[in-house]
Amino acid sequence: MNYFKNINNHLKHFLYGVLILFWMIVYWVFIGLIPQFSREFYSNNKANIFYLTIVTSVFLFLLLVFRFLKKNNSNSRFIILLLGAPYLFFLLIMQFVQINIPRLTDVFLIIMGLALIFVLYIKIKNIYQQLFLIFLYCLLLVPVYPILYNNIWYGYTKNTMLESNKLEQFDLNIIDRNGFKSKLSDYNKQTICVDMWSSSCGNCISSMPDFEKLNLNFKKDKDYKIISLYCPINKEQTYEWFKEYIDRKFDYNIDYYYIDFESFNKLNIRQFPEFLIIDKSSNLVYRGQISYLPYVSDNIYNKLKSVHEK
Repeated sequence: MNYFKNINNHLKHFLYGVLILFWMIVYWVFIGLIPQFSREFYSNNKANIFYLTIVTSVFLFLLLVFRFLKKNNSNSRFIILLLGAPYLFFLLIMQFVQINIPRLTDVFLIIMGLALIFVLYIKIKNIYQQLFLIFLYCLLLVPVYPILYNNIWYGYTKNTMLESNKLEQFDLNIIDRNGFKSKLSDYNKQTICVDMWSSSCGNCISSMPDFEKLNLNFKKDKDYKIISLYCPINKEQTYEWFKEYIDRKFDYNIDYYYIDFESFNKLNIRQFPEFLIIDKSSNLVYRGQISYLPYVSDNIYNKLKSVHEK
């Protein structure tokens, strides 16, 4: 019986940790809305907002941990570890497999489910009923598991696809806002950068000022082709929908292109943004996320220049 009580106590603090993670994600979502309220303010203060977010995230996390420790009158190191485990595990996953929108929504729903389980959990006094509740929740995750597994496996293995690095699968048929149709192979002898994004990706939209700077930096250089490729996430997002959406939402100096839903679906892209870099010999040399930040040595500017010079 004492064994089950110990399990019960550990589960309780772990679920408290899930609540901490939940509020951290809510905070990040709120920060992500800043570009929607004032694009100019965000563009002019992006570095400051980045550092402020890091500092306030650490402060908020420690504050929530302290709050739960105080509520339970405990300062056990193991309990602190249990409280921080969901948050640290989430950061670890984000670092190594880069789960992003739209798949981040799956993780968010799972965390909300755990928060709901926690509310029910603390109201039940019987240990066996509490354990059954956890078991039931894990059972309900089974239909979701393939989605999570496929996404994590994709994030882990996608760069192995570059071993046969010819363009082939990514020789996409694209169309610009003026109706001009082309393929990526039409831009051979140029170093091509393709930013694949979607309307569901908050990170993609908030980084458009950075992509605009990238586009303007290389626009007059005929050795490079910079493409912002909109990827429809459903069949309703047709070419006409894309044009109306871009005209209504954005006025950046960016070369926007569109790929049809069927062609995009065949690529099996599971995260946004997804950058493709293709060298002047039509080799796909990079796919994944990449930084705009100047203090990151392998930022997109340096990456494009190094690829072109090889």
